[in-house]
Amino acid sequence: MKSINLDNIDSLKTELENGISVMYGAGGNGERLLKIFQEHSIAVHYFCDDDYNKWETSFHDIRVISFDKLKEFCQNEKVNVILTSVFAGPILGRLEGISAVVYEPFSMLIDRYYKNSFYKVSLPKEEIEIFQNKVQIVIDKINDMESKQILKKILNVVSESGRMRYSYFFDVVSREDCYFIKEVLEALPEHPIVIDCGGFTGDLMTALDRHGIAYDKVYSFEVNQELFGIMQENIRKNSLEGRFLPINKGVWDASGKAYLNVKSDDIAGGKVDNDTDGVAIDVVSIDDYFGDMKFDFIKMDIEGAELNAIGGGISSIRNCRPIMAISLYHSVSDVVEIPLYLFEKLENYHFLIRHHSFIDSETVLYCIPDERMKEE
Repeated sequence: MKSINLDNIDSLKTELENGISVMYGAGGNGERLLKIFQEHSIAVHYFCDDDYNKWETSFHDIRVISFDKLKEFCQNEKVNVILTSVFAGPILGRLEGISAVVYEPFSMLIDRYYKNSFYKVSLPKEEIEIFQNKVQIVIDKINDMESKQILKKILNVVSESGRMRYSYFFDVVSREDCYFIKEVLEALPEHPIVIDCGGFTGDLMTALDRHGIAYDKVYSFEVNQELFGIMQENIRKNSLEGRFLPINKGVWDASGKAYLNVKSDDIAGGKVDNDTDGVAIDVVSIDDYFGDMKFDFIKMDIEGAELNAIGGGISSIRNCRPIMAISLYHSVSDVVEIPLYLFEKLENYHFLIRHHSFIDSETVLYCIPDERMKEE
């Protein structure tokens, strides 16, 4: 795997244009990296994506292909694959089986677009000391060595106040799919009922299909109206009405109103909170919405609202004992406060942490009831 950065991109231009160049990941980071390539007059011929809803569509006037189509190209052409999806671990695993030159461009993303990542923010000494004490408690209670290693990485990054290199997380990136690590797949019951908090465009439907999970129903909460509309269209295209259920509400600690704050350059990063500068939206708590209904799996990636949403569903969670996949990476406090809260509230659970990104995002806490853990 070769690295592309803002210092060497021009020197790699001839190399990149020798063959077919494919960006792997037709999403926000693909769009951002495409702009950088266009600034340097480097052609991109295709996007590749694992979401079948995107196949044979156009993304910024560039055709989106499947991995199978990419494999076909590699049999007859020289192919350069530029990783644009941050979920690059499983992608790299698939690319190892084909003939392609693979490039990682993640320093360009960080230098250009993610300068304010919370891992790069310098904290006051007293806040660092509080974090150090709390993360050590989590390290002591977490259930496996991989989780402890990830937490120690994060501890070092925060302690160094943003002086770590962008590639610092490369050696702990999981090769497993985000939300569907081995332990989750082994623990899921047949025909699970799924709560999807942060539904985006319904991309969980493709992940469930990829793993052969014949779910009963998915309740997918997406508060952003534009993303919600795309989700509705994807449900219609795949004839999933009545099974994959879109809900245009945010998930919060109580039902009522909250506010959605969206950056103009990051539609996917809209955050629900009490900041009245945002747009007033409807929110629900899991306890209110589901009541006594049973559910089996909760996925949460809601831009920093996770702790509020968990608090608003803790009665149902304790009653149903679902498997959970909870994002931890939206703030320094989430890394420790979410696990500590769940350690206190839940009994007889197995807790794991995995890092699913080549940058400082997609750190996920997995919570699996002990009775569903497969014995080694």
